Amino acid sequence: MILAGVVAFLPGKSILLFFFWEIFTRELPLRKEITKVYVRRFKRWWVHIPVAPINYMKSVGPKDINNKNGNLAKRVDRWVRHNGKELETNL
Repeated sequence: MILAGVVAFLPGKSILLFFFWEIFTRELPLRKEITKVYVRRFKRWWVHIPVAPINYMKSVGPKDINNKNGNLAKRVDRWVRHNGKELETNL
């Protein structure tokens, strides 16, 4: 949200200038310790972001649907064609 505000209200030239200033002054003796602290904080923060659980599911293709449900794909196509005609006439 803060980044969106910065991009919205600061000119692109200023953002680009700040970006290059940050890159080229990062290793100067005056800023080296501060930069290390910020990088360390960022790494700690990044590690503590929880990972979303992933559930693996077996993929179902058209052949599986047809075999398990008695040709379900054909029935769905027929239903869509029938209801599609009704929707067109009601418009």
